[in-house]
Amino acid sequence: MSKQTISIRWLNGIAELLRSNGMDVAELFHDAGLDIACLNDVEARCATDQVSALWELAAVRSGNPALGLAVPEVLNLGNFDVVAYVMTSCPDLRSAIRRLAHYFHVISEPATLLVMENQDECWVTLDIASGTIPVPRQRIEHALVSILALCRAASGQALRPLVVHLSHSPPAHLEPYYKAFGCPLRFNAPDHRMRFALSDLALPLPGYSPVMAELHARYADKRLERLGSSKIASQVRHMIVRQLPDGDPLRTQIAHALSMGESTLQRRLREEGTSFQQLVNEVRRDLARKYLGQNHIALGQVAYLLGYSDPGVFGRRCRRWLDMSPQQYRTLVAPQ
Repeated sequence: MSKQTISIRWLNGIAELLRSNGMDVAELFHDAGLDIACLNDVEARCATDQVSALWELAAVRSGNPALGLAVPEVLNLGNFDVVAYVMTSCPDLRSAIRRLAHYFHVISEPATLLVMENQDECWVTLDIASGTIPVPRQRIEHALVSILALCRAASGQALRPLVVHLSHSPPAHLEPYYKAFGCPLRFNAPDHRMRFALSDLALPLPGYSPVMAELHARYADKRLERLGSSKIASQVRHMIVRQLPDGDPLRTQIAHALSMGESTLQRRLREEGTSFQQLVNEVRRDLARKYLGQNHIALGQVAYLLGYSDPGVFGRRCRRWLDMSPQQYRTLVAPQ
């Protein structure tokens, strides 16, 4: 099981959502390997695999594949841990989203939020690294709509993205997606992200307070320190993804990009219970599952995206990761 963890405060928000949809939360928690009593310890954390298992069970038992898109009418800022208070004390949404990205590991260690601006637009990209089981799309969709809801609550405005990209195939019913995001949608995308107009992110926040912003950030910094240096592994994962199409990622280049020596990078990763090569293998495995689940990406292209010039090598790696060939896995999981 992955050692990466999720804030119990965030898990409380998921429990509230499931309960509001008439589900037996205690039973779901038990079957997902979670102790319902953990919800009373707001400083505790739970394993990422258990959260994925919870979403898988909830989606099946509810019969509602769009379950993750539901958000409460009145948002509980406490479900976002201290990060929500850091955000709401920022001067505007642009700086608030950057603060959210910086401290997102307090909420979820396996999740990374990337914020990239170009000209008059801003892309917010979400990635949730899978543990020993794939991350259900309901979990990803819930995180995206929750981020959007938090931005709306912080600004007091009905903020709408310009477009939302989702990597999975289009669902049978699009209405819940349009209702949740209120904008055009693109499925079968390379990643999960939302695009905003920078003019919308310039909205001033009514709760802006330089003094409170500093206090909240100081507390959030301490929370990150207690989690250890897990952010390094997450940064390395994203750099590996970018380098894969060029072949085997180079540890030297990634260490240089992180402004540290190779030996320091190896030590930091070792302290987290992982290694550079282990991260490369995990990224390739996770991306193989993702790309093979999308029929529009040819098998040869999947091999290239994972850094394999020889499709045969990719095929052998797939059998090791998935206990079946790439085509067999695609036939099993990809929508026909």
